[in-house]
Amino acid sequence: MALAAVALALLGFGRWWLSRLPDALARPLDAGSYLVAIAPTLHRAGCAVTTCHGDRAPMRLASSPTNAAAALAELDAVRPYVTPGEPATSPLWIRATSHAHAGSGALAPTGCEALALARWINWAVVRSCPAPLSGGSH
Repeated sequence: MALAAVALALLGFGRWWLSRLPDALARPLDAGSYLVAIAPTLHRAGCAVTTCHGDRAPMRLASSPTNAAAALAELDAVRPYVTPGEPATSPLWIRATSHAHAGSGALAPTGCEALALARWINWAVVRSCPAPLSGGSH
């Protein structure tokens, strides 16, 4: 009987503790979206070339992710640069849209690919680009 009471107390504490985890831990980023929309965007922007993140730590991108395993390993390298739920403060979004960091490969902040990246950081499932905002290019 005492063991059952302890188990129930632990279960109650566990539920309480989990309810206090920040959204960033409780809501994972969609891996499927990374595979079909985000990784291709980063590669088209030139982020995976050897002079950038192709062979450089800490955010190492595959030179050409030809399979899901390589792309998922890439996602693990990208995650620390994402502030889930906050694209405007997410280092990945800031750097991807910054000419100072990405040069000519920078995504236009109001363009399709940057909007898709922002939506993904906001936990959305992204399979293609949303419509650009008026005046957006890229």
